[in-house]
Amino acid sequence: MFEPFGGTPLAQVGIEELGAVSHRTLYIPERPSVDFNDVVPPGHFFFMGDNRDNSRDSRFPEVGFVPSGNVVGKAVRIWLNWNLPNAPLWERIGDPIH
Repeated sequence: MFEPFGGTPLAQVGIEELGAVSHRTLYIPERPSVDFNDVVPPGHFFFMGDNRDNSRDSRFPEVGFVPSGNVVGKAVRIWLNWNLPNAPLWERIGDPIH
């Protein structure tokens, strides 16, 4: 199911089903996402970009799975939180992650 997104003719909002939970997702049909089916090896992480249609992430060979030794630091604050199809939730920017 698709509907136009915010007057942008290329972007559409779709519904993704993950088990019993539905999520709204943004799609750009002219830039399809990359299908991916693999098993993450022990001691590695899979990183998914927040823009499935236009992210270089672990689905691409030049990034691949990231060894756990390459992960440093800890997420401590929210950078951006979207509430599609409306807008970012500006009030959450900078909120601590517990």
